[in-house]
Amino acid sequence: MGNTVKKVVFALIILLVVASTGAWQGVYTAAAADAPGTPLAAGLSWKELGVTNRDLQINMKGDALRVAGQGYQAAEVFTEGVPQEVSDFYSNVELFKAGWTSDNAYEDEQGVHKVFYHESGYYLAIDFVKCQSNPSATCVKVWQSQNKGMGKVVINKSALGSVVTLSDPITECDPAAVVLFCKGDNYVNDGIKNINPSNVKLKWADDPASKAEKYSYCVKEGGPCVDNDPNWTGTYLNKSVTLSGLNFRKVYYWQVKGISCMSCTTKKFVFADSNTWWKFTTAFGQITLKGNVGTGGVKLTWLDTDNSTKSVYSDDTGAYAMVVSSSWPTNTPPINWTFTVTPTKTNWTFAPAFRTYVDATVSQTNQNYKGTETRCTISGNAGIGLAVLSHVEGTTRKSVVADTDGNYSLTVPIGWSGKVTPSSPEAPSFTAKPGTETSYTCTLVLGVPTDYLGQDYYANELMGFTSNGAQDGYVKESSEFSAIGGTAHSTSNTFMLGDTILNQQMRGVLSFDTSTLPVGAVIVSARIRLKAQTFTGVNPIGTHGSMVFDIVSPSFGGSGLTKTDFEAAAGLKIAGTLSKIPSGGYYRGSLSTSGLNFIGVGSTTQIRLRFQIDDNNNHVQDAIMFYSGNEVNTSYRPVLQVVYYIP
Repeated sequence: MGNTVKKVVFALIILLVVASTGAWQGVYTAAAADAPGTPLAAGLSWKELGVTNRDLQINMKGDALRVAGQGYQAAEVFTEGVPQEVSDFYSNVELFKAGWTSDNAYEDEQGVHKVFYHESGYYLAIDFVKCQSNPSATCVKVWQSQNKGMGKVVINKSALGSVVTLSDPITECDPAAVVLFCKGDNYVNDGIKNINPSNVKLKWADDPASKAEKYSYCVKEGGPCVDNDPNWTGTYLNKSVTLSGLNFRKVYYWQVKGISCMSCTTKKFVFADSNTWWKFTTAFGQITLKGNVGTGGVKLTWLDTDNSTKSVYSDDTGAYAMVVSSSWPTNTPPINWTFTVTPTKTNWTFAPAFRTYVDATVSQTNQNYKGTETRCTISGNAGIGLAVLSHVEGTTRKSVVADTDGNYSLTVPIGWSGKVTPSSPEAPSFTAKPGTETSYTCTLVLGVPTDYLGQDYYANELMGFTSNGAQDGYVKESSEFSAIGGTAHSTSNTFMLGDTILNQQMRGVLSFDTSTLPVGAVIVSARIRLKAQTFTGVNPIGTHGSMVFDIVSPSFGGSGLTKTDFEAAAGLKIAGTLSKIPSGGYYRGSLSTSGLNFIGVGSTTQIRLRFQIDDNNNHVQDAIMFYSGNEVNTSYRPVLQVVYYIP
C-alpha cells in the first residue's frame, strides 16, 4: 500500500499500554446525585473554575452539542511535561473502569484535549494545555458536563478540532473490496519493523460514499483490540494521529473503524480493509536507567549490546543516569537480551550488589542502591552523660552525642587518622583512662576494619579556691643582698611584687584552703588567676624578667604570713610562670606537671610569687600591685583553679 500523502501531524499524548493494577488513586466529585463522579487525580491540588459552556462535536458535519459543565484546574504547573502517574490516571484504560469511553481526541495550539462519554449521558473533557502564567509549561484541567439532555445542538458549529483535508488522498484502497475506507501511511505500513516507538504516525482515508459520522482507532500491543476495548479512541474529524509512549521492541496491532449512523439504536460500524488488522514492530532503541546510590563517585558498570564494558559515575548527590545501547535503530540485540549493572566504590558495599535486567525493553527510574561505607568503630564511655565526641573528616567536623550513661559509638572511614575530642558544658575537660588511645588510624586488616573499643574517659571536675586574706600578702627583703625576709604585710587589699627604693625585693604569698579536694583525687591541671590594681615606678613586668611562683603544702612556715616565708624552702621552686599580658583583665599562670604533685589534697596549698630579677638597681620603687584575699570585690581576689578526677 505504498502511497504519497501530505503529512498531517496530529500529536496526542495517549498511553496505549497501561497496567490495570498501577493506576493512580483519585478523588471523584459528582455534580448531581445521578451523575458519575468527576475524576480528580490524587496528589494534585484542585480548584474549581465554575460552570462554563462547552461545544462537543457530535458528527462529521461539524454539528456540536453545547452543554454546561463544572470545570476544575490543578494548581500544579509542569515545566517538564505531565507526570506519568497523571497521564496514567487519565488514560483510556483507567477512565474506562469508571464507565468513561473515548469520544474524541484532538490537539490545537493550546495543547491536547481528550473527550469521554458516560452511558448515563455525561461528557468528560481532560485538557493538557499551556498555562496562562507560563505558556512553556503544561497545566491540567478537568471539565464534566451536565446531562446531555440539558444541552442544545449547534448546527454546523466548527467545534473542537478541524477537518483534515488530504490534498493527496490515499489511492490504494482496492476498488473491488467491500470497504468504505482504508489505512495507510508512508511511515507505518503493514508489517513494518524497527520504527521509533516515540513517534509513530498513522493515517487513514475514507470513501466519500461511507458517510462516516465518527472515526475511532485502536492500537494495542500483542494483538487486535476487542470491540469494547478501552483503547478505542475517538477522533471525529481527524484522519491522522501521531503516537508516543509506546514500548521498544514490541509488536503492535492497529485498526480504524467508522460509525455511519450515530443516531441508530444499534450503531453501524465498518472497519478498514475488511477488518484486516495491520501490525508494526518497534525498534530496540535506547534504555535509560536512573537512580541513586547514596554517595558520589560510584562506578556503575554493565556489558552493553555490542559486548563492550561501559560505565557511568554517580554525581555528588549519589544520582546517576545511564543509557544502555546507544546504537538505535540499527542495532537490534538478541531476543531476551539480559544485562547486569554493578555499582562499585572503594571501601563501600551496596544493596543490592547488582541489578539484572531480563528482556530489557523500557527505560526505568528509581533504580536505587543503598550504599554502606566500610568504616572503623570507636566506642566507649565518656564519663558523663550526653557528652559530645567530635572528630574531623577532611574539612568537616562530625560529632556524636553519648547517651545518658555516657556510652558512645562513632565510625570513621578507612584511611582516616586523627583524634576524638569529648566535650560537655558540665565538665571542663576529659582525661583518657589507661589503655585508651589518644589518636586513631582506621585501616583494613585482611579485609576487616580496625575497631577501637573501650575508649573511655574521665569527665574531669573543677574546683576554685580563693586566697585566704588573713594569711596572704607580701614580704619585703631585709636588705638588698640579704635574701631573707625583713617585714611581712598581710592586712592590705593588695600585695606587691618588685623592688623598693632601697632595691629590696618584694615577694607575694598566697594561701589556699584546698582541704575540700577529695582524697584520692588525680589532679589533671591547675592555674592561678590574679587581677592587677596598678603599678609604681617602672612596671617591673618589662624590666624584672618573668613572674614565677613556687609551691608548698601545707605552708612555707606557720599558718599565718611571716617574714621567714620570704626564704622558706618550697616543695618545688618555679612551679609555674605568670603571663606578662592579662587576658580579660586577669594574669594567669598554670602549674607544671611536677607542680601538681604539691597541691595539698585535704590540706592547705601556698604559692610564693616573685620576679626572676630581684631588682634593677635604680633606687626607685618599681612594683606591680595585685588584689589580695582582703579585697572587698570577691571577683578580684586571687583564685587557684584545680581540675581533677576520681579514678
